[in-house]
Amino acid sequence: MRKMKFFLPVALFLAFFVFAGSADAKSGNGIQLKNALITSVDDRSNTVIAAKDGTEYAIDVSNATIRRRYGAKCDFYELMTGDYIWVWGTMSGTNITAGKVKDMSIQKWKGSFVGTITSIDSATYTDGEGKSYQQFEIESRHRGDQIIRVYSTTSIKYRGKAKTFSDLAIGQEVVAKGTWNNTHSFVYDTNWVKIRTLAE
Repeated sequence: MRKMKFFLPVALFLAFFVFAGSADAKSGNGIQLKNALITSVDDRSNTVIAAKDGTEYAIDVSNATIRRRYGAKCDFYELMTGDYIWVWGTMSGTNITAGKVKDMSIQKWKGSFVGTITSIDSATYTDGEGKSYQQFEIESRHRGDQIIRVYSTTSIKYRGKAKTFSDLAIGQEVVAKGTWNNTHSFVYDTNWVKIRTLAE
């Protein structure tokens, strides 16, 4: 009984230091930034500059796992200025070597957006992955104004018949499926656009 009373405090004492040591190790690779605002993205060095509470941090994303808001895989090219991110990794001053980055502005999976076309932009743009697209804007039913990007691989149909970007018109009601950036209010990597009703 006396041995039990002696060993119990000793065990608790040792356990405290083991736990403290593991906690310190975890904090070294733990979360460093929450809801930091991306101010620039350098795809040549895989570096992101993000601001939090008036301080800018240089984040090396070279070996980081990048995820969307709810955990789906995300590519570096999807990170953009104005997005909000969480960063896990090791910090030295204002430099962070990231082990994981989560872009809170990008939804997990592709979703469908229903709305009426309010404007059409026929100019050709190039996204961060080097893919060309055109775009149009809709007034969506539940998420306000949204920009829909249309790529060469995006299927456009009306009543089952194939259409092209030039067939889109202001006033048409459409449904579009793609990945949503809720900070910038646009849909990219769009799979398809279905024209529900023609403009009156």
